Amino acid sequence: MNILCRVDASLEIGAGHLMRCLALANALNKRGAQCTFLSYKQKGDLHALVDEQGHKRCVISSDEQAAPAIASDKSYSDKLIVASQMSEEREAQRCIQLLGKQRFDLLIVDHYHLAKTFCRSMRAICKRILVIDDLANREHDCDILLDQNLLPNASTRYQNLIPNACQTLLGPQYALLREEFYQSKTIDSLQQEEGHLLVNFGGNDIHNLSALCIEAMANSKYVKSADIVIGANHPSLQQLKSAISLYPGFTLHIQTKEMARLMHKASLMIGAGGSSHWERCICSLPALIVTVAENQVETTRYLDSLGVCQYVADASDGINNSISATMLASCIDKFLSSPDLLESMRKKASEIVPKQAGTPLVCDTVLTLL
Repeated sequence: MNILCRVDASLEIGAGHLMRCLALANALNKRGAQCTFLSYKQKGDLHALVDEQGHKRCVISSDEQAAPAIASDKSYSDKLIVASQMSEEREAQRCIQLLGKQRFDLLIVDHYHLAKTFCRSMRAICKRILVIDDLANREHDCDILLDQNLLPNASTRYQNLIPNACQTLLGPQYALLREEFYQSKTIDSLQQEEGHLLVNFGGNDIHNLSALCIEAMANSKYVKSADIVIGANHPSLQQLKSAISLYPGFTLHIQTKEMARLMHKASLMIGAGGSSHWERCICSLPALIVTVAENQVETTRYLDSLGVCQYVADASDGINNSISATMLASCIDKFLSSPDLLESMRKKASEIVPKQAGTPLVCDTVLTLL
């Protein structure tokens, strides 16, 4: 099986799209598939990680015409429009030309700037198409549509946006998690440590919320120790190293491969929305959430209403008056001082993502299609 993944990562986009495609690619590779990643070269592209995990890679050059810069003062919805100044048709033809005579059994598209026109053109070299989306704001030409978010209108969001014959995989039972989250023999024996926190705001954390959390945890009455996880491209790495050195109980992890272990160790996590919701849920981990992108807000609010997490604030446009170290410290102390509250959230989180579904279930569906 020859599979093509069209996905990007960057300091602007973040790492989430690529990481979930990588989780699926790794699982499919173990079942005999060969995966090629087709991505732009740009700051924070994580190409080294794709290479490290043994996949083929094809790079789209980041010339001005192919990948126009996005003004930082644009809103999220504006960025979706501006970032695709080159038409989807032209993008597809560029990719086809770059791939030469290669042909693929499956194209996986995880990209907010690409939709129906791009996929329709890519069918010239790809037999089947899987689209991973969570916006439900544009039409797709695909055979499988995967949206791992939990929303009250999940079953109707894609009406009139996908072909009638398209198979839908909707909800966190199809969450694309890495293999480490399914290794029960390794993680089931781990014990949560009282007063131990985990902090992670994705691969880039461009607003440096990690630093704010370090200050908050230092001011907390109940925090005993903490793990702070960042990506290799974190823009304030040296600042974080200096801050953490002041607190012997705090440990910094860079591009860790042990997120599941760290989640099972923590009593409470502070982090962003997005795919990490489902990692926390499968680990039954209570969480305080600060959203860092517009598309994280709706799902986070819904999970908050279900008692799965506590939605603290939105920082999609940067740290603002709605969030401070003092406020975060107060939230931390509220939960760490209330074991019953933590246990309730832990139980509700554990009911969201089945331990025997997720990535393996998506693999089964894909292989049946092929």
